[in-house]
Amino acid sequence: MDRSMLFTMCFVFACTLTGFVVSVFIVESDMPVVSGLLGTGGGAMVGSFIAALATDEPLIGGKTDMAAKRPRPRRTAESNTEDRDASKAL
Repeated sequence: MDRSMLFTMCFVFACTLTGFVVSVFIVESDMPVVSGLLGTGGGAMVGSFIAALATDEPLIGGKTDMAAKRPRPRRTAESNTEDRDASKAL
């Protein structure tokens, strides 16, 4: 495991554990197992969302450089003058 991800993983685990504890011991429910599963999922979801916002990591996929995937056409002095001439003709 990368050392920079250790804090993120600990934070998500703590939120997951907190969601489980809150759902089982604090929330009154007829079905504590279902409540525990929903609380665990909710805690993991909130923890991963906050960790993704804090570290600027995407939740799904990887970091992509969109500019590298779609290079822009190079503008030259000739194309700039052609654009000006075309706009004057209108």
